[in-house]
Amino acid sequence: MRMERVMHVLMMTWWCLTSHSLASNPVTTSSWRQVTSEDLAVSGYEVWVRGRSKVECIRECNKYSHCTSFVFNVSSRTCYLQPVLDNTSNPAHLGQVYVNTEPECTIAKAPSSNGIIIWSHTLTSLKGTVTCYDDFINTTSDVIVQCNADGSWEREGRCSQRKWTEPPMTMFPMEVPVPVASGWSVCVNGTPTDDDRFTVELLSANDSQPLHADFRFKYNTSTELIFLGYKLDGEYTQGQGFPDFPFVVGQPFHLRVMVADNATFEVYVNDVIRATFPQHPELPPSDITAVNVRNNVTVTRLDLFCTV
Repeated sequence: MRMERVMHVLMMTWWCLTSHSLASNPVTTSSWRQVTSEDLAVSGYEVWVRGRSKVECIRECNKYSHCTSFVFNVSSRTCYLQPVLDNTSNPAHLGQVYVNTEPECTIAKAPSSNGIIIWSHTLTSLKGTVTCYDDFINTTSDVIVQCNADGSWEREGRCSQRKWTEPPMTMFPMEVPVPVASGWSVCVNGTPTDDDRFTVELLSANDSQPLHADFRFKYNTSTELIFLGYKLDGEYTQGQGFPDFPFVVGQPFHLRVMVADNATFEVYVNDVIRATFPQHPELPPSDITAVNVRNNVTVTRLDLFCTV
């Protein structure tokens, strides 16, 4: 009888301590819902802990910054914490499957990255490695998006747009997202709209242009002339004219300007070289920050890193 009384006291003490512990650490459960095995497929589990109820499983899951789902086995009182999802296995044999419908970090909440993302999702991190789409370029060695423990997102590197094809472009100049080097080319597809002129400019800082290319039908004293020059600290040079002029008002053209290995700019029109112009020593290609197209032309394609 005395032993039973001692056991009763011990059990009551344990119950009071446990109840106080649970009450002092309230758990919000409203965002969690039970799902079927068809709604959630898992590739195993990272952590399992003992738990007497769904609430305790939620409490354990909340200890990890990126835990978004778990399986609760009623008979064994076990919580299988598992945020890694795939389509290869079924968690039904483990028990009741629960997901958090409002977690801080989910793939669905990730910022737009302009690429295909391969995710690595663990209990303590959610990180994605991005492969940029074809019309975008990687500005660093790697593009990473990751969610912090507080639910905020951060990005290392960026997929920046390099090519525009539609609708006809009007928003110039276009920033060149990575440094230009020998061999770089920019391509412009367009149609002249007037028998005056249109202009393509490679821009740099301090109101300078490593290359100023004016394609003149009739402009001042020029008639059917490709005029190439540069602009240094706001001042244009006299430049040089080239009479091989293939443009026709109303007819589409393909223009490519290339930074050649021999310290010149090469200008191709419809895949034929039409002019070359020396690079100014004070305006190296690495200074190029943007491309501008203006005056009487409709641009239908711009590629900042073209090959043909």
